[in-house]
Amino acid sequence: MMVVRLGVGALSDEMRQIAYMFGRRNIMPTVVERDRIFSWDDDLFRGMGRAGLLALPLPRSDGGREMTAFGTGLAMEGFGHGAGDAGLALAWAAHTLLCGVPIARFGHRQLRRRYLPGMCDGTRIGAFAGPEPASDTVPTRIGTRATRRRDGWHLDGEKTWVVNGPIAHHALVLATTPTGRRH
Repeated sequence: MMVVRLGVGALSDEMRQIAYMFGRRNIMPTVVERDRIFSWDDDLFRGMGRAGLLALPLPRSDGGREMTAFGTGLAMEGFGHGAGDAGLALAWAAHTLLCGVPIARFGHRQLRRRYLPGMCDGTRIGAFAGPEPASDTVPTRIGTRATRRRDGWHLDGEKTWVVNGPIAHHALVLATTPTGRRH
């Protein structure tokens, strides 16, 4: 597997081209066979981490690249065109954008240190558990409840789907707490 490291100072268009070439060389040759046998390849995901793709919008202090949303989007677009693997692109987006970015933005220091370095290098896979059966028309209607207990948090509810659930090491779960806040 060819790995090209993404530099912090590279221009957005360069990022798109690097991601395109990574997908073309490393993902595209195996996409048809992996789809045929419904296979997940941990080595491909870790390769994306080694190339810096999984770390693009995350903070440098946690192993990330601190790329802008625009630059990250361009890199994802390039990867999508080069790789031809919509499932892997979705796994990347859920892992990095729906799980990693909220941890980076809202997580306390200990939480960020626990999860983000492994998410950046691809050794830990994040999942996103958001939608619920009752919230199909109103995304902010969250029925899952989180209650603080001595040993941690207790979750009670139901999710419609969990992106990366079968392959993930941890998940970001949308839930409400009994503080009276609506969101």
